Amino acid sequence: MANPTGKPLSQAAATQVGANILGQLSTGQFAAVCARFAPKLHNSLRPEALEQAWTQITTEAGKFQAVLRIQLEPSEAPLVGLATFTCAFERGQLLARMLIDPDSQLVGLWFQAKDA
Repeated sequence: MANPTGKPLSQAAATQVGANILGQLSTGQFAAVCARFAPKLHNSLRPEALEQAWTQITTEAGKFQAVLRIQLEPSEAPLVGLATFTCAFERGQLLARMLIDPDSQLVGLWFQAKDA
């Protein structure tokens, strides 16, 4: 969905995008997640590679359970928001960090350990 205002995504929009992405990852819809990628990321990360990364995450952390917290902050790129989702997995918490552009496309996606 395009953002005609040319402004960064709101907290509500970023929350919706992130929740959709995490839901798709947890149900194995890797091609659908890749379809949300901005062109540069789309060309560098294929569904098979995303599936492999998600399998590694869930092998170590267990099954995805829920989003516990969402924080939106500006990024260094104009109009791109950095959304951090604190996620509960069976064996602990991870941060899912997403760079989301005004068109609700993912410019970046990575997971990292949550500091205590």
